[in-house]
Amino acid sequence: MDYERTGRKLGTGLKVLGRMAKQRMDSPPATPAASTPPAPPQQKSTPPAIPNIKAAREGGRRFGKAVWAPFRRAGHVLWLEITGVFFALFALYFVSEAWKLRHATGTEHTHFIEFCVFAVVFGYFCATSFIRARRREKR
Repeated sequence: MDYERTGRKLGTGLKVLGRMAKQRMDSPPATPAASTPPAPPQQKSTPPAIPNIKAAREGGRRFGKAVWAPFRRAGHVLWLEITGVFFALFALYFVSEAWKLRHATGTEHTHFIEFCVFAVVFGYFCATSFIRARRREKR
């Protein structure tokens, strides 16, 4: 996990939230209509706060990426490991069936060859699934 990038993203988000809070605190409070007469509308010379909204959205997006990226990576690694286990179970089944037919002749010999091919294929799927999980975990 890249702590420096995560810290920068969190800092940007907090900076934007701080600006928004300061802007809200600087604006006059809303007064109830019953206690005082309404004030005439004032012309503000400041531009609308659209850049602050864009910055807040960007900060929120970066914060979401920083928070959810590790969970997504861990979930993907877990998925690869689970599929690797299932492939290993199928490979073990085909190996056990091939072992039972190792001395077979005739049509059963073709079944023996089929079981061997399936065992190799599922063994390959199992190995590559675990290799991909380790590579994904190191990234």
